[in-house]
Amino acid sequence: MLRNRTIVFASFLGIVMSLAVIFHLLYSFKEEASQEAVYEEALNFKVATMIKMMRDNESYSLPFSEEEEEWMSNLTEGAGFHFHYRDLKGDSWENGFNVEARKTVEMPVVARGKLHGHVIVSYTNNESFVVKSANPKRLADYDVIMIVLLFIGICYVAARKLTEHTAQLSKSALRIQQGRRIPDLPLFGPKELRQVSQTVNDLISDLNRQESMRKDLMQDLAHELRTPLTSMLITIEAIIDGVYAANEEQLQEIYEEIERLSRLVKDMEQLSEAEGSRFSLKIKNHDMSKLLKGVYQNFIPIAKEKGIRLNYQQSHIPCYSEVDNDRVIQMVYNLLSNAIKYTDEDGTVILGLDCTEHDAIIYCQDSGIGIESSQLPLIFNRLYRVDKSRSRVSGGLGVGLSITKALVEAHQGEIIAESAPGKGSKFTIVLPKKYKGIVEP
Repeated sequence: MLRNRTIVFASFLGIVMSLAVIFHLLYSFKEEASQEAVYEEALNFKVATMIKMMRDNESYSLPFSEEEEEWMSNLTEGAGFHFHYRDLKGDSWENGFNVEARKTVEMPVVARGKLHGHVIVSYTNNESFVVKSANPKRLADYDVIMIVLLFIGICYVAARKLTEHTAQLSKSALRIQQGRRIPDLPLFGPKELRQVSQTVNDLISDLNRQESMRKDLMQDLAHELRTPLTSMLITIEAIIDGVYAANEEQLQEIYEEIERLSRLVKDMEQLSEAEGSRFSLKIKNHDMSKLLKGVYQNFIPIAKEKGIRLNYQQSHIPCYSEVDNDRVIQMVYNLLSNAIKYTDEDGTVILGLDCTEHDAIIYCQDSGIGIESSQLPLIFNRLYRVDKSRSRVSGGLGVGLSITKALVEAHQGEIIAESAPGKGSKFTIVLPKKYKGIVEP
């Protein structure tokens, strides 16, 4: 489609230029005709003047004497046309300037009230006196025509060359639409088309990655939902059949499985919220040290239960920032939760706060299993889990870091991850003290 449109455009441009040249040539022909009319009038005047000189010299009776012939030759010399005088008796005299006549002008020779003969003047385009057909202006017109034709040819070739690359790109895009999602678009043609091809390849790779993550999500969801549902189903059937008594212990097991399902639903809700970027922020000026210390104290029992040392390093100077209190707690909660989850017994987790002139810096460091360098760029992707076996045991879906990243960016901040296998990880959140977005009431 684009190829046809480009060729049509090039042809239309050529037609417009051709019409412009035609109008230019018509104007030139009209101008030449006007110049020739002026010449004819000047020629008539010149011939009339020569006839007057013949009358004044009384050189109109043939045959001419030698003196009259010499005088007539001098009179018509350099005139640039054929001069022919014929008297009434049929005798004639010519100036010897022979041409292939294109036009003839005839004027009578009258002297003393009596007609003595006629002067016949013949001229053609070859005379220097006339506007010549091969004059520089006409040649310039032909040059214009040739240039326009050359321009049309170049436009057509360039259009075909450009649309050839575009057509190939269109075919590749059609294959992608039909399900052949392989990032193999060739990088050819002009710079812009190469950029488009590279962008499409990147989009295909990202689409394939997202599709793979979606399939993993479906598998994980199926597993995570099947386990508690199966457990509850077996327990309830056993109670109904009288195998188990409907006591507090059995009901507690059912309650724990329902609670697990509830966590899964909550994780999915948070994931949906993160994907839609529908975070509503209630910005107020908060004491960041007090805020983090509250989260730290809530995690002390969890860390002790797992045998992990949890430390808090607060800022030595007051640190206030314009943030959403609940959202910051959610960020820190996710970081601490992951740190404790991936840190073994006798490990250490540190939650800390630094403050600069413009930013509040929150960091969470652990001595856990660490993350491979190849996985670091992926950890903020939705549904990505570094250790799927650990996540499955703990019931996580791998949305915590992606939600944290979305919350940080909603505050115009950034989150940085540093890690090495076997040496633990460190996550740093940098939040500006002054919120620059729209503050909701």
